[in-house]
Amino acid sequence: MEITGSSQGDIGSGMDWMICVPQLYSSDPSNGYRGSCLSACFEMVSEYLFNLNKSNSSRSSTVGGWLKGGFYPNRIDRKNKYFWNQALLHNYVWADMSRLIELACKPSKYWPIYLASKFSIRPDATAGEIHLNDDDTAFEYTCVKGQDDYLKIIKYTLKLDLPLIVLVKNMKIIKDESSQKYSNEKNAGKIYHTVPDYQTHESEETNQGHFMIIYGMAEEGDSDPLIRILDPEPSVDLRKSPDAIFGDRNLGTTASNDLHYFYLRWSSLREFISRDTGLTVFEKSTRAAFDQQQMKMREIRLKSRQSL
Repeated sequence: MEITGSSQGDIGSGMDWMICVPQLYSSDPSNGYRGSCLSACFEMVSEYLFNLNKSNSSRSSTVGGWLKGGFYPNRIDRKNKYFWNQALLHNYVWADMSRLIELACKPSKYWPIYLASKFSIRPDATAGEIHLNDDDTAFEYTCVKGQDDYLKIIKYTLKLDLPLIVLVKNMKIIKDESSQKYSNEKNAGKIYHTVPDYQTHESEETNQGHFMIIYGMAEEGDSDPLIRILDPEPSVDLRKSPDAIFGDRNLGTTASNDLHYFYLRWSSLREFISRDTGLTVFEKSTRAAFDQQQMKMREIRLKSRQSL
């Protein structure tokens, strides 16, 4: 069954060209391994922010692709010999958003400064409190009172054509081939549903959750809008299948795309968004435009706070 809608209710359409980067590693709590979903999401966001792969639809790792004076893919600066690809990022970040923000927002002579805005539900937070770190480059908006406030933040951020990294916990997405399909003049995708998944997590320590990208919305005016998702799962899973490093010939097919690009109803996503670091927004900034970008990121929080 297919549901036909109107693109007039779409927001975030400037991100339609975003490419999904599958995660290289899946989680394995029994062996202490975490999945690389966060690092994959950061790759996707970076490729969008720096307009990389827009024309050639490449699936390469391009974090750090812009440098003053030239194009040096995957390097933090000329003196750094290490490539910022997903594997290296995962080794450092280890699915921890705080470590990613610490790394990405650290000022560098050549590295384009990222600005990060982190949204959490903190019952004990002071209303409207905004925390700035010592370098004034990473922000944390802590006055989010409940899950429905997340939706207001999502809508406002998508209207700025900025993707959000969402952290969900104890959620399983049922990616059924027979699922309904939604389409309008611009976009189309399966509508999947979710179910609680508590069986595989014995404690919060082993439950890292799962990071995905929110990059659009359909039926914005509906009380239960459709959220457009880029999901790095299913994983390439290099630990179990080292030969997968040579590439998956199924990537880019309709069957594969349906697993990585899809819609979730807000009602099926809402309860699973983490209360801690549920949403994170990254924005780029060169030093020349640093003040302007700071104001743009502050605007996200201030406007969101006014609508709460």
